Amino acid sequence: MELSKSCSFIVLKTTGNIIAAFIVLLLSTSLAHSQGLLDARVLTLQGAVELAKGKQMLGAKRADEIAEKRYNITKSRYLMGKVSILDLNVATEERTDKATRSFISSLWSFWSAYYTLRRLTLYDFERNMALVQEIPE
Repeated sequence: MELSKSCSFIVLKTTGNIIAAFIVLLLSTSLAHSQGLLDARVLTLQGAVELAKGKQMLGAKRADEIAEKRYNITKSRYLMGKVSILDLNVATEERTDKATRSFISSLWSFWSAYYTLRRLTLYDFERNMALVQEIPE
């Protein structure tokens, strides 16, 4: 392969086999690196799905249930005149804001990781089948 000199370009004289071999090596190295990155991302997402599915989501749900119980107890005590409106407001805020947001955030984390994993692997884990089918020729 020979490239001619034009304006400010440098003249390169070499055989096409050396350049082709270098390009193949470069592409295969780049492909192997990309495959390694994809594998690492899939493993990370798999771990995130398992974490969100297990402890994180259960913990957030439990916190939401506790905040709901605390609110109900504080509301009953307020109606009996044993606590102030400020205590009731704090219980309401914890119930509606902190615990619920934490639970919703855990749900979002789970489903986001799950569908990203599904998109990257092109696999439906519920039906145990590929999302993309080969077209017969």
